[in-house]
Amino acid sequence: MIRATLALAVLGAIHLHTARDDGRYAQAPHRDWFRDLKQPGTGVPCCDVSDCRPVEARTVAGKWEAEINNRWVEVPAEKILQSKSNPTGSAVACYWANGESVTWFCFVVPPMI
Repeated sequence: MIRATLALAVLGAIHLHTARDDGRYAQAPHRDWFRDLKQPGTGVPCCDVSDCRPVEARTVAGKWEAEINNRWVEVPAEKILQSKSNPTGSAVACYWANGESVTWFCFVVPPMI
């Protein structure tokens, strides 16, 4: 368990080092809100506005799915921020996608009307 926690911390630090806001998102709406997102269970930032984006989302059999690269991908339950307010008006997914592979950081459900 300690090794797994240490590995996650190292990976998070590497990601934070490589995924910096280079200034092009300085005027992005809700920039501070994005910066405040933390990965569930770790407190590690979900990244920044550069890694998070609004997505189409739906529930299927009680599980959240997000549309990423024109396909529906199941969101791991442990990556869902259950109690986070959402000012964006849509679901927000923080992830890396490489072909068919998706690495999840956070998912914020859309505001419920």
